[in-house]
Amino acid sequence: MGSTSRPVIRSAPCAALAVHPSSERDGPFALLDPHRYPIQPDDWGTQLARFSNLNTGRLATIEVLGADIGSQVQDRDVRFLGASWDPHDQRLEIMTGMLDDTTRHHTRNIANVRAVDVLKDAFGRDWILRVSDGETQTLLTLSRHKP
Repeated sequence: MGSTSRPVIRSAPCAALAVHPSSERDGPFALLDPHRYPIQPDDWGTQLARFSNLNTGRLATIEVLGADIGSQVQDRDVRFLGASWDPHDQRLEIMTGMLDDTTRHHTRNIANVRAVDVLKDAFGRDWILRVSDGETQTLLTLSRHKP
């Protein structure tokens, strides 16, 4: 970060991301395309199943962001095992762990879900699953390298 962005980021009342412009914008490590893809609440179960089917096994990081807690990494460089919506309990679950050992895993349970978005990279590949409960955001960031 530079001298201009540093105070802006540090004083932001919400989560903020500063990205330095790169000449590789259209290269193999291109960042996000300009669109996020919000998922409607009635479609959370179906779209999370689709997201899971396409991305199970990819390396992932789970980060929780909130005004009162800052940014906290919950898991880093673990395999994404799946995400699901439980309409009965009104909870979204994100599971990470090891593909060959189902006894060792971590499940992040999120209640009071207000919004679910998928962000894609410039090549249309799923990159970030964002879940907001109104107080915090949970970001599942998938590796952009093949597993």
